[in-house]
Amino acid sequence: MTLNNRRIVLIMTDTQRHDMLGCYRQTGLQTPQLDSLAAGGLRFGKAYTTQPACQAARAALFTGLFPHECNGWSNPSGLADNVPNIGQRLQRHGIHTA
Repeated sequence: MTLNNRRIVLIMTDTQRHDMLGCYRQTGLQTPQLDSLAAGGLRFGKAYTTQPACQAARAALFTGLFPHECNGWSNPSGLADNVPNIGQRLQRHGIHTA
């Protein structure tokens, strides 16, 4: 199966634990839109992060590298210019990204 005939939307919220969504357990919080998306899509049962700081964790996710390898140490730091990200890698394989 190729990804060319599929549409993938990655939604990542900031500063939100798994137990803050109703799709994982009853919390008393109202998250109907995210719960609906989770019911019709793919939901992770286990996930781990390389860093507790959000920019560093995103840098690892979007580059496939540890934060110290791509200059993504902390929230104010930006990625190094020569580090390819997931969007660039998908585009090289003919997959449209936005």
